[in-house]
Amino acid sequence: MDGPGKIAIDAGARLAREPSVTEVFIEGHADSIGTSDYNLGLSLRRAETVWRRLIAGGVSATKLWLGPRGETLPETLTADGTRFAANRRVTLLLAEVSPNDLVSTEPCTEIGHPTGTAS
Repeated sequence: MDGPGKIAIDAGARLAREPSVTEVFIEGHADSIGTSDYNLGLSLRRAETVWRRLIAGGVSATKLWLGPRGETLPETLTADGTRFAANRRVTLLLAEVSPNDLVSTEPCTEIGHPTGTAS
């Protein structure tokens, strides 16, 4: 892969390597040419290609999640069987999650909570 696709993946890898980025969702998409099953597989193969490139670019595989979307989330709505390049794509969604966003660091004192205390 070269040209705009490589430039975009390299930029995504640079961002994804940042310590503040905890998860990267790789979504593969397809247009409506072919069957739904075929397009789901095609979108998975697209996402896997980007996944491999991100790992080769130094992104930890533990940050990466694959999401083949097939033809279900088009960039632009078209009639069935319409070729449309913008719908054949891979999108990267980068998440920055603080551990404090996942688990409360405050002690639980609410009665009825499994870790709470009864009075």
